[in-house]
Amino acid sequence: MRVVKSSLIFPVAALFLAGLFAVGMELESPLAVLAFLLLAAAVAALANAYLGKRLRRAAWPKPASVMVVGSLAVAIFALPLMQSGDPYSIYSESRALVLSAMLLPFVVTLGLTGIVDLGMGAFIGVGAYASTRLTLGCGLPVLLGPLLGGAISGLLAVALGPLLLRTRGHYFSLATAAFGLVAYNLFVRAAYVTGGVDGIRNIPGVGLSLVGDSHPNTVSYYWVAIWVLFILVFCLRFGGGQFGRCLRSLKDEEEAATGCGVDPVQYRQYVYAAAAAIAGVAGALHAQTVHYIAPGDFDLQFGIYLLALAVLGGSGNPAGCIASAFAMTFLEEKLRAFGDYRMLSVAVAILWIMLSRVKGAQRRALAVDGV
Repeated sequence: MRVVKSSLIFPVAALFLAGLFAVGMELESPLAVLAFLLLAAAVAALANAYLGKRLRRAAWPKPASVMVVGSLAVAIFALPLMQSGDPYSIYSESRALVLSAMLLPFVVTLGLTGIVDLGMGAFIGVGAYASTRLTLGCGLPVLLGPLLGGAISGLLAVALGPLLLRTRGHYFSLATAAFGLVAYNLFVRAAYVTGGVDGIRNIPGVGLSLVGDSHPNTVSYYWVAIWVLFILVFCLRFGGGQFGRCLRSLKDEEEAATGCGVDPVQYRQYVYAAAAAIAGVAGALHAQTVHYIAPGDFDLQFGIYLLALAVLGGSGNPAGCIASAFAMTFLEEKLRAFGDYRMLSVAVAILWIMLSRVKGAQRRALAVDGV
């Protein structure tokens, strides 16, 4: 009986998350909410039946993450079809997807290797400005924007990696924070490229360039959703196999991994470049969705905010990153009057989670000791 109950925990949890998602976004009728929940439940059950056995043999990702991510994927792709077509609601959901893409680089850095990067906002800004200038100024196709932003941010990380990754622990965090400050000042000073403090307006998006005024937000929503799904699959594949085991060994016991022939600088270079490329893609998607970027969008506080959300979602857990991105976006929409206190609410939530984990670890230790 205990095995049956434990096997139902994760599908029920996924269904509960999908239910909160559906109710929070105000679907147009109770029948739509019911159909939405049944669809999410079917995906969770199929994931548990067909993927559970294979994933239990692997160290990463966990079956729970795949089932929750599967249910969230169904929620993301099915939601606009069940809504009344409110443009602002779909725009808010697109922003939540963009925020999810901004958090997924921490699945690679924080989740796999444990490195704390405070300068992720700088790579997002590089991707946003690079894709905007290459598409808006040079006339390249808008569809290539995410690829261009990801490539330039990744190349920048390859150049900076050998310098930053020779530091460890809080020294690396301070170095990335310094990089974020330098990048922000460059965004402000290089007005001929970035527009200075005024930013760049009227950035073309996929929806606007393909269908004109006919449902541009819906087209843009699915464009961002496809990229988020692609990034998610890449992150899950990146942490699998022998390469992923080497990364996790560096996170758990670096000296032992080094003794077994794992080069920490080289492997962290791969991780840093991959995370920066994902951040560049997210920056390009942000520019195409919001149609306006400014240096204030990519300052050091923004990088700390992203790191806080990633920790809040489970220290780089894929499902947790997506869930925290949607939760924070919807809370800001519902409690717009308290928008200035979002960092305070995130900090309180992180403290509560950390204290709960410490108490849980203490109880497990006492249970093992037989106390």
